[in-house]
Amino acid sequence: MGQGQGGERRRTPAYDEELGAAVARTQAGDEAAFAVAYRIVQHRLFGYVRALPRDQAEAVLLLVVVGLDGPAAGRVLGERPGAVRIAAYRGLGRLARQLGAEGVCGVGGPT
Repeated sequence: MGQGQGGERRRTPAYDEELGAAVARTQAGDEAAFAVAYRIVQHRLFGYVRALPRDQAEAVLLLVVVGLDGPAAGRVLGERPGAVRIAAYRGLGRLARQLGAEGVCGVGGPT
């Protein structure tokens, strides 16, 4: 995905077409296509996470992606577990609104 004027995200048609083709082949049982689709989605997801404020991005990665609990993530970040959970909650809310506004998922929406 690229950046439009003013820093807003815009879709990259070729990228979306590649993902659509990979998903279609995945549904036909093509394991290599599944791996390609997974990598495309993973790359896009981390692009969204990178756009979050640093504290929220770190909390989302540690709690959701890595799977640490609040106390362990707090120790890694040098923060109280509650502060890490709040940052993750805010980051996930921001991600949901962003994805909803772009029509990626059925939640969120323009705010």
